[in-house]
Amino acid sequence: VPGCEGPGEEGVDYCVTGRRLMETSPANLTDPLSLSRSENQEESPTVTSSPISNETLTFVGDFTEEEDNWHGYFALNKCEGDCDLDSECAIGLVCYAGGGDAIPGCQGDPASLGNWSYCIERPSQNYLAIVYNNVDIADQGIYPLGLCEGDCDTSDDCAEGLTCFQREGYEAVPGCEGIGDEGHDYCVEAITDGDLFLVGDFTGNDEDWHGYFALNKCEGDCDFDSECAVGLVCFTEETGAVPGCAGDPTALASGSYNFCIERPSPTYLAFVYNEDIISDGIYPMGLCQGDCDEDADCGEGLYCFERDGFEEVPGCEGPGEEGVDYCVGTEGRMLRGGV
Repeated sequence: VPGCEGPGEEGVDYCVTGRRLMETSPANLTDPLSLSRSENQEESPTVTSSPISNETLTFVGDFTEEEDNWHGYFALNKCEGDCDLDSECAIGLVCYAGGGDAIPGCQGDPASLGNWSYCIERPSQNYLAIVYNNVDIADQGIYPLGLCEGDCDTSDDCAEGLTCFQREGYEAVPGCEGIGDEGHDYCVEAITDGDLFLVGDFTGNDEDWHGYFALNKCEGDCDFDSECAVGLVCFTEETGAVPGCAGDPTALASGSYNFCIERPSPTYLAFVYNEDIISDGIYPMGLCQGDCDEDADCGEGLYCFERDGFEEVPGCEGPGEEGVDYCVGTEGRMLRGGV
């Protein structure tokens, strides 16, 4: 306990001098004894203590998100701890895990307090910071969000000229410093057409899947052609550069990500239509386009080549999607696979 001696009782909270006291100073409090004093009687001097500097490391507590003991969003001031997330710091501050080293902008030895994490001012304007969260517990903060600020849900949450960069974990945020809060999304400079942009690493779950034909050219992460805009294909070859797109895919985040590109050639397999799910695609389908169910789904002079997996499609390039059927020319008519 700052300024006090002894261990005290476990879990018991104690009064200390400083900014965590009531804003009313002792000198302004009503003295009960003054009610019995005469107006000419000299009052006893008020005894005060030196407050804690707002740059002195102060351990407020080690909190969790349980309702009974969590200090909530935007609660800790500068040089106060222990924080685990930026959202536990006052708006505009970030949670700094020093690991026992000196805490920037704060006075005191963190090791003597227990090597906790503390809220500090952003080291730079490009340093990731949570300043807003559009949920019931924290519908407050800075809005719209500025550069490298979060947590955004869509680009509408960002200031003009910025776009919402979505992530699932600690993926690097282009143009920003720091790691930010896990799974939180941040506003970044709008991406120029043709630049690689990681929209998110999505799965087929209803809650987080971007759906059919959602990703535009040079956007990722895709796993199938059907996650790209109509006419684009998901480029899954690990060759480094992505055809038709600028930027290094490995610099966007750790791990391997795939991006939507224009078809490298008219004979490159592409998913452009599905009767049950994607009725707004290309129909009838052209050469090396799918997913067809019968010859009638293909353009004139083309036939539906059925497959069970990744069987090679005659006259076409690329792996296509597993089990998807594609329209082929006469040369593939006699080589139909599948069931």
